[in-house]
Amino acid sequence: MWGGHMDGDWSWWMLVGWTWMVLFWGVLVWGAVVFFQRGGRGRSADDEDPVRILERRYARGEIDRSEFEEMRRILREGD
Repeated sequence: MWGGHMDGDWSWWMLVGWTWMVLFWGVLVWGAVVFFQRGGRGRSADDEDPVRILERRYARGEIDRSEFEEMRRILREGD
């Protein structure tokens, strides 16, 4: 009735074509989601609170107490 086009190998080629199309669009959508989510994920070092950086430096012993208190005072005056 259909001329035999849906018999034999033709149906398999259609399945392969649909599979590749679904994979293509799936990867494209996944890539877009990852790309746009990456912009809102996490904080960069530039966005970090200066007082927190100062506290870590003091905790590691990079600066002494007087330097820490002076820098913290300067940072808080700027807010």
